[in-house]
Amino acid sequence: MKKIKAVSLYEMERLIRSVRFYVLLSYSFIGSLISIRMRNVMHFIEKKYVSSYILEGVYIGFPIIIMILAMDLISCEYENRHAELIFSKPLRKMEFVLGKICATIILFMLNVALSAIFILLYMYFICFETQDLITLFSTFISIVWGSIIPLSITVLINALLINTVGTFAASLIAWYILDLAVTLINPSNILYNWLPNVAYRQILADKHATAALTPIIYIVVACLIAVYMLRKRDIH
Repeated sequence: MKKIKAVSLYEMERLIRSVRFYVLLSYSFIGSLISIRMRNVMHFIEKKYVSSYILEGVYIGFPIIIMILAMDLISCEYENRHAELIFSKPLRKMEFVLGKICATIILFMLNVALSAIFILLYMYFICFETQDLITLFSTFISIVWGSIIPLSITVLINALLINTVGTFAASLIAWYILDLAVTLINPSNILYNWLPNVAYRQILADKHATAALTPIIYIVVACLIAVYMLRKRDIH
């Protein structure tokens, strides 16, 4: 656990120092503000709890955010020539991958949490109700848990390609191709609910129990394949 923690701290420090982290934070704030402006009037009129709807209004961008955070999760160490130094230490490949993934999830949670806090502050001065806090927290958990699925896809592709730009492009293309493929599969098919895009939506909507297990399966498979590829890859 200590080694995983050390890798996580190293990765968080690296990401926080990058420009993209603050660009993504700005995107979340701007997206929340736009979503508030577009949605609040209708929901105020209908007297619904609006905070969770507002956060869901920007959820479409969260898969992209976590893909950007994770697009160089493994490849950065090879591109920066740090891999030889890192793996010369008594560090298991699984500890390395898990530490990196934990750091990405933590920073993603920070990103979503700041958006949620921004929404709560706005709601406090407009039309805040206690139920808003409960529904917003539930939506926050759903978004973070569901986003493990696109994270898994990005980790897997990055382990295969070891290329930052290629990973982001391939992850984005794969995500939207899978989104289109959903329309071609019969919902009664047993595999339908395990498709990444379907499971992601169902987690957010809290509609299907099996969807809650999907992120675990995806992240375990991604970790195992990433570790296998690291063991097979020569260090340059």
